[in-house]
Amino acid sequence: MMLAAGMAVAQDDPAGTYKGKWNGASTGGDFTLQLEKAGAAWKATVQFTLADNPIPTTVKTLKLDGKRLEIAYEFDLGGNKLLSQLEGELTGGALTGKYKTKALADGSPLDEGTCEAKRYQ
Repeated sequence: MMLAAGMAVAQDDPAGTYKGKWNGASTGGDFTLQLEKAGAAWKATVQFTLADNPIPTTVKTLKLDGKRLEIAYEFDLGGNKLLSQLEGELTGGALTGKYKTKALADGSPLDEGTCEAKRYQ
């Protein structure tokens, strides 16, 4: 019985690398999210592609509450500082969510769409 409980906890552990796709209003690309436990806190890295070019990001906030994930990350696109906020759910080794991107300079909305990824490792 305890072995079964331990296996259930391990399967529900969200740590790992998730790879998939994002789709916005007019474009899309690859998406990678890495989640790892750092002591009592969670740490994340996010990278995506735009026109097959990798776009590195800086994670600003991360909230992981059960299956719910909220993450905000900044990135630079052609000299423009942008912020994406992704809200999603981690279930069965997969992430499904929606994001919104805005300009940091004035808060104007730029894009919104969906993201889907599966745990790679």
